[in-house]
Formats: sequence, C-alpha cells, structure tokens
Amino acid sequence: MNENAVFVGRPITLQDLEDVAIRGRKVGLDPAARVDVERSRAAIDAIAEAGDDAPRVYGVNTGFGALSETRISAADVRALQRNLVRSHSTGIGPDLPVPAVRSMMLLRAQVLALGHSGVRTELVLLILDLLNHGVHPRVPAQGSVGASGDLAPSRTSRSR
Repeated sequence: MNENAVFVGRPITLQDLEDVAIRGRKVGLDPAARVDVERSRAAIDAIAEAGDDAPRVYGVNTGFGALSETRISAADVRALQRNLVRSHSTGIGPDLPVPAVRSMMLLRAQVLALGHSGVRTELVLLILDLLNHGVHPRVPAQGSVGASGDLAPSRTSRSR
C-alpha cells in the first residue's frame, strides 16, 4: 500500500476525506486497527457460540429500540439480522453525488476500523477495496427511517 494512502483506524483529517472523496486517494486499513476489529469480532463470535446462554447484547441477541429488552433466541438471531437489513434498506429521492458517497464510505470504514462494532475484517477491507477501484453504491438522498445505521438501496456502479 502506498505510504501516501489514507489508513482507516488512525486519525484522518478533513483534507484526507476530501482527497479520497474528490481526488481518489487510495485507502488502507491500519494494521493495529485490524487487530482491534478482529478482537471485536471474536467477542461477537463468542456470544453467538454461547447461544441462549450468552449475555444480552443490544441488536445482537435483543430487539432494537423499544424492543431492546426483548431477548431473541439463538435460533432466531439470523432472522433478526436479515430483517433488520430488510427494514432499513429503502430510500427515495435523487442519488447523492459520488464524492458524497465516497465520503460516507470512508467515514463508515473509519468507524468500523475502530473495532467497536463486531464486524468482520473483510467488511472493512471490502469498503476500502470498493473505494480503491472506484465502485460506489447508489445512495438515495432520503433513507428509510432516518436512523444513523440506515441502509439505502444499493446498486453498484463504476464511476466514469
């Protein structure tokens, strides 16, 4: 990876964000951040392996929002996650411009690289790879529920 690349998991500046969003500066994952992401994922895997004996973890084996105290059985956890994606994956309005989408992708990768979310390392690397290859999802201007984790319909397209 080029030493001039922006590495998520380290502090990034507004200049870094602009360089990635507008000028296509390359991105990578900081090796120390990778360790943090893997450690966080191991914690989620341990919860999943413990099944119904695991402690309650918001959104992992509980409902969301008003249902945060509702325990979801181990048998239903996969359906919980699938339904979350389905319920939040609707958006309307014009597509956001590519630089805005690239900014959001970099910021999402940065947040995930901090190692507090429990995602797989491969997810962070995929976002970075998409950025490095100029592949961006379509992101409608208005999401489904206005939540910070909102997902909008995506159809990848290569920037021209």
